[in-house]
Amino acid sequence: MKLVKMAPRALFFFFFFLLLALFATKLPILASSDQNVVDAFGQPIFASKQYYIISAIFDAGAGGGVKPGNSTNESSEPSGTICPLSVIQDNSDVENGEPVTFTIIPKLPLAGPAQGRISTGTELGIAFAEKPECAESSEWAVFAGLSNRSWVGIGDPKAHPEEELVGGFFKIEKSGLSLSYKLVFCPTETTSVNTEGLCSDVGIDNKNGVRRLVLDGDSVFHVIFLNVLEAKEWIKLNLSNFFNKNRIKDWGSFFGTACWLIWKQRNDWLFNNKHNRGLSLLPQIEYYYNELAEVAHIKRANQNWVVNPFEGWSPPAEGRIKLKTDGSYLEATDAISCGGILRDNKGTWNLAFARNLGKGNSLQAELWGIYFGLEIAWNENFRCVDVETDSVLALQLVSDAPLSGHPLHQIIAKIQELMRRSWDIRIRHVDRDRNSVADCLAKFAHSLNFVPQVYKDPLPICRNVYEMDLRKLGFLPV
Repeated sequence: MKLVKMAPRALFFFFFFLLLALFATKLPILASSDQNVVDAFGQPIFASKQYYIISAIFDAGAGGGVKPGNSTNESSEPSGTICPLSVIQDNSDVENGEPVTFTIIPKLPLAGPAQGRISTGTELGIAFAEKPECAESSEWAVFAGLSNRSWVGIGDPKAHPEEELVGGFFKIEKSGLSLSYKLVFCPTETTSVNTEGLCSDVGIDNKNGVRRLVLDGDSVFHVIFLNVLEAKEWIKLNLSNFFNKNRIKDWGSFFGTACWLIWKQRNDWLFNNKHNRGLSLLPQIEYYYNELAEVAHIKRANQNWVVNPFEGWSPPAEGRIKLKTDGSYLEATDAISCGGILRDNKGTWNLAFARNLGKGNSLQAELWGIYFGLEIAWNENFRCVDVETDSVLALQLVSDAPLSGHPLHQIIAKIQELMRRSWDIRIRHVDRDRNSVADCLAKFAHSLNFVPQVYKDPLPICRNVYEMDLRKLGFLPV
């Protein structure tokens, strides 16, 4: 029975690492000392399951997963059709290739194939889960070719009359890249190009548009393993909203939004030659998810649109000041701006700011909003400040250890430097519906020039949402 192929590799492998970046997920299995080989989800590899072997390098031109394919060394069937008897890497960066199974070679000669977990160094046989119709076998084997280079193929040795079959076994070892492995072949006999007991890394020989797996190739083939069924179940599980993240109320919507944006970036990469970094999607995912969440507050009841009750603003403790900041991003033009407001425990409009930031992304807008708000609070001699932002990612970045490699590390470092001054700063996340005045100021800032504006009195355009806060607190009549 033919297995249904998964969606492109980007949907699984790339988004998996995107989640690692966003939520700092830790995979304890990877740090274990027993050297279990694990798949892309941190689960042990088993001899009884099917896996895709895919490139661990997600970059333009890095190629995809392995599959049976054609090369100049393959035999022809009587009909003249070329049979795919080489093991090759798919040229497409977003294809998973064909599933494989692993067999643990028993230590005792008369023992049958072993089952269970696979560790680094385990002696293995590898085979494609499905055999090409023209081939006698789908098991991987190494052949010593006329070109003085050994290559990985499949099929009966009779199908390779000019090649010398090399006896031996495969094993999996850690490679030099984080979270990745390499395949190694160890011959058990000496041939014209192989020495018994001298193991060789499996690499890629890229010639004439064919990426053939060879021993000691032009470069080591860094790989990860993707469990065929687990990958499909992972998608279903995420879309079903099974994961209830504390900071994400509707995980299914968040996951779906991320997949959609990943697919858009993949298409831009392939068809529009736009090679943006994967991490650049993080602020976009948060932006679109927040927009979706805001729309979800509106519910249809009895053919009328009903808006959820206004959540409003909560005052700080007496003697403290509350700083609320927000950023605004316009996708059509990449225009960004920010705004914020300082208020005491009675809701008084102490000071507000709005600034047009030019062009950028939503995360930049959120971070600059926090920075300008803190700078104004310090200059106004407020020393006990509660900071609130509706950006989970911005909050994480300024709260965690400095990230020198992050593309926005300079503004993050400036914020962290401000926070280390001699004052009492508390920063937390709030929902967008509790950040309405700062949101109004940030959106208004798009109409300004690039000179920062400070307002001691309520802006007419934001007066309604400001007074709604005061009414909720009982400072204005309803």
